[in-house]
Amino acid sequence: MRYTESGLDHKYQVEVMSNKYTNEIKKMLMENYNGLTVYNVVGGYSEDQKQQLLLVVDTQDYGPLIRQIHEIDPDAFIVTSNVMNVHGGRWGL
Repeated sequence: MRYTESGLDHKYQVEVMSNKYTNEIKKMLMENYNGLTVYNVVGGYSEDQKQQLLLVVDTQDYGPLIRQIHEIDPDAFIVTSNVMNVHGGRWGL
């Protein structure tokens, strides 16, 4: 049903947090991908200031992206969501 509603051009929204290697992951993402967004966040339990990295990628780029992140930080916290519609930016309409 979801393919009928939005077509076949699906993306993944990937959110990444790292306790030690945020800057290294950010540098890798900026060199290899487009559309990086950085959010300043606060840990719910620790109340530590952190950065969360957000990126939208094509489905074929997802596996290599996760491997690259885990090469830098095997303990990185990664949340992935399916995205059916992306408007603007380099993705177009």
